[in-house]
Amino acid sequence: MYTIGQFSLITRLSVRTLRKYHEMGLLLPDYTDDETGYRYYKESSIERAQIITGLRELEFPLKDIKSILESCSEDEDILDQLIQQRDRISQQLTQIQEVEKGLQLVIQQAQKRQRLPEDSEPIQIKEVPELFVAGIRATGPWNEIGGAFKTLGRKAGRYIKPPALSLCFDGEYKEEAHYEAAFALKKEIHIDGLECHKLPAIRCVAVIHKGPYSEIGMSYERALGYVADNKLDWQIPTREIYHKGPGMIFKGNPEKYITEIQIPVL
Repeated sequence: MYTIGQFSLITRLSVRTLRKYHEMGLLLPDYTDDETGYRYYKESSIERAQIITGLRELEFPLKDIKSILESCSEDEDILDQLIQQRDRISQQLTQIQEVEKGLQLVIQQAQKRQRLPEDSEPIQIKEVPELFVAGIRATGPWNEIGGAFKTLGRKAGRYIKPPALSLCFDGEYKEEAHYEAAFALKKEIHIDGLECHKLPAIRCVAVIHKGPYSEIGMSYERALGYVADNKLDWQIPTREIYHKGPGMIFKGNPEKYITEIQIPVL
């Protein structure tokens, strides 16, 4: 066994600290001489001392270290506790990193919004001619519309004329949206399982949105602001034309997506 002085040299803990840990019940001597009061430590106590030192360097409070050690009946249990603690911290770190990414996105969107007047495409009043389309009506989240476009491509592939478009039948944003995914057709035909019909000619407020769909609200703000400023009556369904977007296999760079918003007006 080692005297307290020897143990102090080995563990790099001062004698004063070792006495404090003894009083706290954190690191007990393996033997105390009844006559002299001298403390002695076995080699097995070195690992415990090193664990305490390591946790203190990580700024663990002494009461937390004591709680960890008291929950372990054997030295092997200490390692299991530390592994579990590491895994919990790793999970928390992952969550914090996700929060950081989310905050960065919010910051980027706010910065983009501040630059809108100088970066934005001009708003136009357009006359859109009648269009014969094949479509699929659905109710659900917007991020599921890709499945409808795949079905359209599979069933009407050789007849379709890009770009893809969608019609929204809600006058507001909804988690469960009422929409139609569609493609213009090269000729007026009817295809089983698809709604083939004419879209009427419209006069619309049109604006080009460049960037990810998650930021398209800023472009709707500009378009609807124009509608309000010019005292126009807007109608549904609104339309989105996907001039450049994700492919069937690869999503591409969302920053390079190009979407045309068309809001019918009277």
